[in-house]
Amino acid sequence: DNEEAAVDGSFFSSHFSPDTDEPSARAFVDTYQALYGIVPTGGDAVSYDAVRLLLEAAARAGRLDADAIRQQLLATEQYAGATRIAGYNENRHPTKSAVIMTIEDGAKKFYQQVDP
Repeated sequence: DNEEAAVDGSFFSSHFSPDTDEPSARAFVDTYQALYGIVPTGGDAVSYDAVRLLLEAAARAGRLDADAIRQQLLATEQYAGATRIAGYNENRHPTKSAVIMTIEDGAKKFYQQVDP
């Protein structure tokens, strides 16, 4: 196809690739596949991380109080799960690793991970 040839060799960024060699992400992929029999998507990865980050922040807060949990969530540094978060900026946005993907023969392939 001309359409496939047009994008072959191109690159794009993503939150996650199931083909990563990052140990924490590999553990997530292996566990997910064992439980569900399918490869996790980027949506699965960020959903897992969102719940895990919230649970860890609540545990550090020591109580179920929204302000205390929010403070602990914003204090998160060097989180390694399905994705990686270095921390949160002054606008409460995560500073995250980016996964660089490439297109080879019409298929998405993991290229590299770039950490902040």
